[in-house]
Amino acid sequence: MANLCVNRLFIAGASEQVEAALADLDRSGEREGLSFAALLPEPEALTEGVGAGLDSRKAAWRREHWGSTSDPLSAERRGQPSQGGIDVEFQTDGPPLPWAEALARAHPLLEVRLLYDCADDQRAGMATFSAGRFVGYSEVVPAGYERWLEEMAPRSIYGLHEPPYETVFLTDR
Repeated sequence: MANLCVNRLFIAGASEQVEAALADLDRSGEREGLSFAALLPEPEALTEGVGAGLDSRKAAWRREHWGSTSDPLSAERRGQPSQGGIDVEFQTDGPPLPWAEALARAHPLLEVRLLYDCADDQRAGMATFSAGRFVGYSEVVPAGYERWLEEMAPRSIYGLHEPPYETVFLTDR
């Protein structure tokens, strides 16, 4: 992976709604329970005859719709729907902003927030979605990167430095 981005996705709302969103995160059972293709599958025209390889058309489609040329490398979930929300930490080769927006549109009763940290190009940011719509975005580039890490990265949608729950690995479900 050329540029490693560490992402943290926060989903908050009624437990039934959070459960429904979880189904869109891990429907395929691949990648330790998180697959962008579960919510946004690639068109068959891109997958026919390509096999497991990644050609330029497939990479361009993924970058446009997922924000990354591949599914997440790993995923770790914290929290339970019954606690009012979950967060998922995962790694990609670019910030998955288009995918997070699609998730928010698919589940308009939830609050969705994506924090990302792309250390290789010293870029970090946060996007917030509410009622299925984009409501806020901030990004820092090298000049403000270190300060962002200190001030923003530890915060969550719950306003806490650390979530009030145990870590649950998606593969343990």
